[in-house]
Amino acid sequence: HRIEVPVYEQICDLRDREWIEIEEITLLFGNRRHIVIHEAEHVVIRRCASMFVGRYGNPNIILKQASQVEILDCFLYENINCGILLTDGTTRCRVAGCTIVKCASNDGVTLHSGGRDKNGVRQGITGDFNVVENNVIGLCPEESIDITSGDYHLIQGNICYGNGNPGIIVGHDSDHILIRNN
Repeated sequence: HRIEVPVYEQICDLRDREWIEIEEITLLFGNRRHIVIHEAEHVVIRRCASMFVGRYGNPNIILKQASQVEILDCFLYENINCGILLTDGTTRCRVAGCTIVKCASNDGVTLHSGGRDKNGVRQGITGDFNVVENNVIGLCPEESIDITSGDYHLIQGNICYGNGNPGIIVGHDSDHILIRNN
């Protein structure tokens, strides 16, 4: 006889945090982002599942101005934007051993700028030295891995399949990217 409609920006909000480990939890049916890691460092998300991110959009996991964060052995399924977004100076982070499937409108893993300001200047450039390795990423309308900003990233050992665009793309604001054994 009642309908409850919660509108949460994110289920797990790790802003300005250090030395946190989250293991073996499942996040379901969030309205926007499931996990936000913002201005945080030394965070580990291990063996977690994030599924069915609501129509309000955005990634399962977003890293902004984060450092030394690891997303390990996670299962990310059916989101509106992308599985994992690294943006706004995120540096020395690692996404490894994850399965990221069925992104509704974007990429599996995105190392991206935060868009442009009113004058067309890119904002929120991804930091450097991030690693994306040994993941299975597929069924994305765009790429499995989209690298459009940041330098010195390592992309290796990933399986990319069933995407609307090529499996891995390197864009305009990235240099010195090593892609091997994918």
